[in-house]
Amino acid sequence: MDKKTINVVFASDNNYVKYTAVTLASLLKNLSKDRVINVFVLTDEPISTTNLTGLRALQSLHPFMFHNLVVDASDFSRVRTTPGISIATYYRLVMHRILPDELSRVLYLDSDLIIRKCISGIYDVDLAGKAFAGVEDSRSIDYNRKFGTPEDAPHINAGVTLVDLDAVRSMDFSARV
Repeated sequence: MDKKTINVVFASDNNYVKYTAVTLASLLKNLSKDRVINVFVLTDEPISTTNLTGLRALQSLHPFMFHNLVVDASDFSRVRTTPGISIATYYRLVMHRILPDELSRVLYLDSDLIIRKCISGIYDVDLAGKAFAGVEDSRSIDYNRKFGTPEDAPHINAGVTLVDLDAVRSMDFSARV
């Protein structure tokens, strides 16, 4: 059987990568043996040797290809952050420009997740030409009230987002954001 590749993207930094490693470990532990995985971690500077050693040790759970891509964080120098929302949160907004052009689909995952079963069921969802797919956030009504959108408007939990990179690239996403 041909092993179908899953491309996963995280956004992190050297202070938070230990949590990314926990999420990655749970993903790898539950990944079907017939799947191949590419892991992309977007950071503002190269991941430290110590952190890389820890991430590479996860190969024992399930082999994976690892890619650390450095984002020019100066693009976000004027973006407001909070203790719970760092600059790294915004890296997903530029991943379509940073990830290799040959990638057409990725699953973006926040680094504070525990994955309890194989993600292939999410990754293999037919996007039917849509750029993004996600699950409605449990706080949609609260967010919609806060941002002045209709209460019944869908609001996805962006921490687990399936992305058709070709569709995002073709819509000039950066200009829209």
